[in-house]
Amino acid sequence: MDNIIEITLLAIHGDTLALCCFHIIKYCNNNDINTLHFNKVKNIEAFVKILLEFNADLNTPPHIRKIFGNFFLLVDPCYYDESNVKQLLEILHLNYTDIWEYSSKNIDTKAKIIHSTFPVSFDYKVKEISKQLSHYLFILARMFSNPDIEIGIYFDITAEKFILSLLQVSDFDVVCAASSVFVKLAAFNGTKFSSQIFVKKIFLVVLRVFRLDYVPEESCYRTQMILKDFKVPFDLPPISLIVQLLSINPKFAEMLYDIHFEKTIETCINLESSKCHNAMSMRQAYNFAMYLTCLSHMAVINDECKSVIANGTSDVLVKKILEEHVLIISKPNLSSSLYLRVLETSNRLTFAACSFLKSLSRSAPLLRVYFTTDTLSNALLKILKAGHSIDNNLNNIGFYNAEKSLHILILGIISNLIIEFSSTRDYFKVHEILLLIKKYLDDRDCDEIVIASLALLRNALFGDDMYFKSKCLEIVTLDRLFSLAASENVDIQIETFNVFRNLLTTSISDTVKINKAFERFSSGQNFVDFVGDFLKESKSNTLTITLLYNLIHLSTSATFIKALICKKNILKHLSYLLNSPKTPYILNDEFWEIKTGIAWIIINLLNSPDLKNDIPYVNDGRNIDGDLNLPLIRCKILMKMGFHDTLKSLAESSKSLDFVERANKAIFQLEILRSRELN
Repeated sequence: MDNIIEITLLAIHGDTLALCCFHIIKYCNNNDINTLHFNKVKNIEAFVKILLEFNADLNTPPHIRKIFGNFFLLVDPCYYDESNVKQLLEILHLNYTDIWEYSSKNIDTKAKIIHSTFPVSFDYKVKEISKQLSHYLFILARMFSNPDIEIGIYFDITAEKFILSLLQVSDFDVVCAASSVFVKLAAFNGTKFSSQIFVKKIFLVVLRVFRLDYVPEESCYRTQMILKDFKVPFDLPPISLIVQLLSINPKFAEMLYDIHFEKTIETCINLESSKCHNAMSMRQAYNFAMYLTCLSHMAVINDECKSVIANGTSDVLVKKILEEHVLIISKPNLSSSLYLRVLETSNRLTFAACSFLKSLSRSAPLLRVYFTTDTLSNALLKILKAGHSIDNNLNNIGFYNAEKSLHILILGIISNLIIEFSSTRDYFKVHEILLLIKKYLDDRDCDEIVIASLALLRNALFGDDMYFKSKCLEIVTLDRLFSLAASENVDIQIETFNVFRNLLTTSISDTVKINKAFERFSSGQNFVDFVGDFLKESKSNTLTITLLYNLIHLSTSATFIKALICKKNILKHLSYLLNSPKTPYILNDEFWEIKTGIAWIIINLLNSPDLKNDIPYVNDGRNIDGDLNLPLIRCKILMKMGFHDTLKSLAESSKSLDFVERANKAIFQLEILRSRELN
C-alpha cells in the first residue's frame, strides 16, 4: 500500500488521487479493516497534506471530496499532526464562512447549557450542507484522537465557537459529528475542554443525541445512515462517545441510572441481537462491547443498581460471548491474518463482557443469587487455559498484551467468586485453580498478571478452608512466595504479604511451619525479621499496613515468635511509626489504621499463648532485659520504650473509634502487668 501512495505522488491529480483512495477504501471494506497503518510515515504525511489541499480547493468535485474524506477516517490518528488540524480548520472556515462569522459573534462559550439559538433560516442552511459538514467534523474528531497533538496551537476561540454553534442546530448528523470533536478534546487533560463543567455540558448533548438516534417505529438508528455514507471510526458514534465520557468522569453513570438508561441499553442489545444470526460484523461486536461497558460503569454505583442490571437480559449475551471466545481460542490459526482480526474483535468483546461480570461480582448478595450455576466459571477457566497456549505463540505484541489484559480481568472476577461466603466457590476445582495460579506466578514478563494471581490466592485463602491451604503450600509452595515477596515491584510485595497474612491466621503450627520454611529458604534468617526489614524500608502506606497485619497475626503465635518481635529493631520502628505525625502524604484513614495495627500488636504481645501448642523462646544470651518468654518482661520493654505514654496521648486526641478502643485495651494490659511487677 505504501508503494501505491509513493507512485501516486509522482502524478498528482485529483482524479488519480481519488482513484488511489477509492481502491484503498474498497480493499478495507472487503477485508473488514477499520484502521490504516503505514510503514513509511513520510509518504502518508505527504499524501494526507496533498489530499487536504485538494479539499481546500472549491473546484474539487463533491464526490472526490467524499472519497478523500472516507480515506481520512480510515487513517490511524497517529499520522495526523497540528499542521493537518490547521489545514482542516482553514477548509471549514473557507467553506462555511457565514456560519463561522455568525458563531464568533453570537456564541457564549461560558453558557452552562448548550441549547438551540440559531434562527430557523440559519438552521435550514446548515441542513442543506449537513452531509459534507458532518464529514469534515468527523475527520477533525479523528485527528484529535491523536493524544500527542498540541490542540492549543490552531484550535482557537473562533474554532471553538464555530463547533459549539453546530451543537445547537436541529440536524442530527451535524450535532452527532460536532459532539464527537468535543469528546475527543475532553481527553486532553489540563485544557478548558477537560474541565468538569465543560465535559458535563458535552455529556448532556451526547446523551440527547443517543436518545434521538434510535427510531422505534423503524427499529433502526439514525447513525446507520451516517455509518453507511462515511466510514466513521468505531469510537465516534454516540454510544462510544458516552463510554469515553464515563471513563473521564465515572459519576456520569449516576445520571444514566436516574433516567433508567439500562433499559435503553437492553433495548439496543435486543435490537442488535435480532440482526445477528450466525455471525456478527466487527461494528456490531464493537457496539455490543460499548453497551456492556456502559452497563459496567452503571453497576459500580451501588448494590441496587447492580441488582437492576443483573435482572435484565444482558446475561444471555454475556454467556454467548464467553462461549464464542472459548471456541475461537480453542482452534487457533495464528498464521492467518483473518483469524488474528477475529481474535482481536473477540478479545475486545470478551473484555467488555468480563468487565460487566466483574462489576456484578463485587456485590455479596449477587454472588449468592446471580452466579448460581457453574456455566460462567467454567467458561472463564476455559479461556484462561486455552488462552495460555495462544499467549506463548503470539508474535504480535498488541494481541499479546490484549490477551494478557483479558486474563488479568478474569483473574479479578474469579478472585471475587472464590471468596469464602460465595456460593460459586465450590464450582472451582482446587487443584485446577492452584495450577493456574502457579503458572501465572512464574510469568516474569507481566507483573500485572502476577499481582492479579496473588490477589486471587489471597481471597481464596481467606477463611478456614484447611484443604485449600494445604494444597496451596503443596502446589504454589512457600519458596515461590518468599521469592515474590522480595520483588522490586511494591504491588507484588503488597499482594504477597497479603497472602502470608491469610496463611498466618489459622494456628500456631502454621506460623511455625512458615518460619521454619523461611529459615531453610534464607539460610538462617527468621520470618519475623524478614517482615521487620520490609517494614523498616517501606515507602508505601499500603505495604506498611499489610506488614503490620502480618505482625498482628505473628504476635498471636508461639512465645518464641513474640520474643522475636520484642527484639529492639522491630519495636524501635514500631515506636517510630506510632510517634510519627500526620503528613500530607498519608490519608487520615491510613494514618489511624497504622496506629491501630501497632496497638493491636502490643495487645497480642502481652497475651499468653495456648500452652498446649506453645514453643518457648530460647534465650541467646544477648537480651539484657530478662526472659522474653514472660509477658511481664515483654511489658517492661514496651513501657521502657514509651509505648504506654504515646498510646495514652494519641487516644486522648484521636477521633478514630477503632484506634481508641484498641489503644485503651493495650494501655489497660500494660498497666495491669506493671502493677503486678510493683507488687
